Amino acid sequence: MRFFLIIILIFNIQNIIAQKDSTAIVQGDSLPVTEIVHEWVAFLKNTSKKNQIFLTEKQGSSSDLLSQSGLGLHLRNYGAGSLTTFSLNGHAASQTDIKLDGFSIQSNMNGLYDLSLLPRYFVNYIAIDGSSDGGEIGGSLDMYTSRFAEKEWLVEGGFSYGSFDDKSTFFTFNNNKKKRNILLKSFYRHSNNDFKFTNLNSIDRPRVRMTNAAFQQFGILQKNHFELRDSSFMTTHFWYVNNHREIPPTLTETSSVNFQDDALIHAVLGWEKEWTSQWKTKSFLRYNDEYIYYDSPLIQTDSRSRRADFRQYIKNQINKENSLLIEYNYAHLRAKVEDYELDVVRRNQQSLSLDYVFRNDEFYSKIVIKEERIDDNWSPFLFSWLGKYTMNPKRWNIDIILHSSRNYRFPTFNDLYWANSAFSGGNPDLLPEKSWKQEIQLKAFSFTYPHWNIGTTFNHSIVDNWILWTPDDVGKWTPENVKKVQAYSFKFNFYKEFKILDILNISFDANYQYTRSVNKDVEDNAIQTLNKQLLYIPLHSGGGNLKLYQSKKWNIMYTHDIQGKRFTTTDNSQSIPLYHVANLSFSYIYNLNTKYELEGVFELRNIWNEDYQIVANRPMPPIHFQGTLFLKFKK
Repeated sequence: MRFFLIIILIFNIQNIIAQKDSTAIVQGDSLPVTEIVHEWVAFLKNTSKKNQIFLTEKQGSSSDLLSQSGLGLHLRNYGAGSLTTFSLNGHAASQTDIKLDGFSIQSNMNGLYDLSLLPRYFVNYIAIDGSSDGGEIGGSLDMYTSRFAEKEWLVEGGFSYGSFDDKSTFFTFNNNKKKRNILLKSFYRHSNNDFKFTNLNSIDRPRVRMTNAAFQQFGILQKNHFELRDSSFMTTHFWYVNNHREIPPTLTETSSVNFQDDALIHAVLGWEKEWTSQWKTKSFLRYNDEYIYYDSPLIQTDSRSRRADFRQYIKNQINKENSLLIEYNYAHLRAKVEDYELDVVRRNQQSLSLDYVFRNDEFYSKIVIKEERIDDNWSPFLFSWLGKYTMNPKRWNIDIILHSSRNYRFPTFNDLYWANSAFSGGNPDLLPEKSWKQEIQLKAFSFTYPHWNIGTTFNHSIVDNWILWTPDDVGKWTPENVKKVQAYSFKFNFYKEFKILDILNISFDANYQYTRSVNKDVEDNAIQTLNKQLLYIPLHSGGGNLKLYQSKKWNIMYTHDIQGKRFTTTDNSQSIPLYHVANLSFSYIYNLNTKYELEGVFELRNIWNEDYQIVANRPMPPIHFQGTLFLKFKK
């Protein structure tokens, strides 16, 4: 493999503060391959290995959708408009790759992506993939931008208003021709976010109003698709998001004047050519620019991260069942951060992977082998195998899915280069993380009416050299390699749908997950953390949805999410308690005529007015509402 990569080399000459609390950004979740339908909030579609969440509700960010889905997902959320991270199966957020239209958008600096920066109005669906076929230790969250509409013309405008003066505007223009597709979307949101909450840290538990918590966001998305004369295709994609947010005080602070500005640019140029019915090539160039400015009385950080990617696919459809995909990736990464030891840091990453797929009516198999080179360092030989066997696929299914992979992650720029000070410091001697992962799924579902689905999933992984930021005896935060971490999880989910008098559709799904993520081998000075649960990973979590709907007209959905006790210290001596949050939503579509359509959405969030924290000392909003109205013109 390295020989082929060398040949190619010859021819191809978010909080930025070092994630000092990254010991806590280690939630986990596993979504088994399921066939669960949520027509309004989400649609989880069964594929060979991914769960695709199709988005139709447009207000808010992608983190809002995931946290309000009732799917028991583990997101670390600092509050509305604040930093939100996501991970799978007891792994760290930095180990879970976040992708946009196939390209990784993890920060070069801290290895994270803040989901609160991603307007879900721009995103068509999200695919949650825990199988790690690209070498990702913690799986991936793949987000895909809005598709072109089926109509020749589509113009859409909308307005949203909710509690705490949370207001948004939306606009879409889409023109489809035989050989040309143009899509333009824009989005603006502003919220005072000044909700009242109960101060759980105070003995008398007074009601307090949140201060310095406002945020505003603007974004634009532009996509084009052209058919060229030689029957090849060219695509362009431009994404810009600008975000300003005040950072409110924690419950241990009396006030705050901190704020952070973010600006993200994502631009892609793609070319695709189908040479024969069996051979196809795709080439993509991507430029990604991330700017962060963080301001507080103690720290002022001006940071910029840039990334240039080249990606080449060659696909051979051997026959109806078999295909071979060869993929080459090159990325140049650079970052300029005031708090780095070096003025500018750079990294070159290259990889070559082979992807072979075989399928028939009963069996699906996918094998991926990959080799990666980061500057002068070669990764170990990476591979992934997934096999799926289906019994009696024509009427009802029992699926048995097995997966195994070897994975690898190099330290981030913050891990290596953060300036050594009295409060924090990087570690240039860090070793890359390595892992072995296994997964077993058993799924039974029926296509006959009424539809039902039962699934169980077991995940297990061993991670060597896990990189963890921890404080020393004097409170200085530094990253160290934890010798070994074992993470495993078990998940059960059930789904059923039925009709009443062929008029009313009802669906119900519920899920439960047990996640264990512990240190199995530590240094002598950290013996108190041995066999202890990692921070902010609940042992027990779950959720559910109950939906009543009439196809293409109206929906009523109740969602409930439960997260168990989460430890906030490495020796598990302190924790924040279990919480449960419920949401109720209603949507209705009214066809004014054949061309005009009016859609209204009303949501009640945290309807039981729960006082809770996802992150210690960061209160979440009480009961609140959001209403959205859209007018569409289609031709």
